Amino acid sequence: MASVGRRPLRIDLPIVVQENGQAMTSTINGELAVQLRDGVTVEKITWGGSRCYPVDERVKEKAVLSVRSVPDDVRNVVPRKAWQFAVNTPGSVPRFGPVHVYVPAGFEKGKLYELIYTGRILVSSGLVLHQRVMRFRLFILKPMMSSATKTHWQ
Repeated sequence: MASVGRRPLRIDLPIVVQENGQAMTSTINGELAVQLRDGVTVEKITWGGSRCYPVDERVKEKAVLSVRSVPDDVRNVVPRKAWQFAVNTPGSVPRFGPVHVYVPAGFEKGKLYELIYTGRILVSSGLVLHQRVMRFRLFILKPMMSSATKTHWQ
């Protein structure tokens, strides 16, 4: 029997692609709040348990990671050589991970880490919902409407 309420409902959304085939990108500003324990070396980039925008590999070296103790504190930039976008399991070599930040020296428990990077934009759930509503309206409702209502909706 499945447990109800233990895992949030999530949707995997595709990357928005421009006419030239390149992924659409934007500057992303996110915070990582390390709360579990000192020494954690990998954190997934998430906000409120949601999924994040994956880093654009072409410009990943331009990303900036900073750390502070409280929200209004001064941000201290973590040297770029001290972290990377990667995943790492014990006994393995770090490998690129577009939604993970790896700090070999370990994150500090209770600190706020701010990451500013260029991310590949995902289709928003609002766009997906709008698209589904429009399809429903055009292909399901429209054939059932009177001619006067069809004219209003076009």
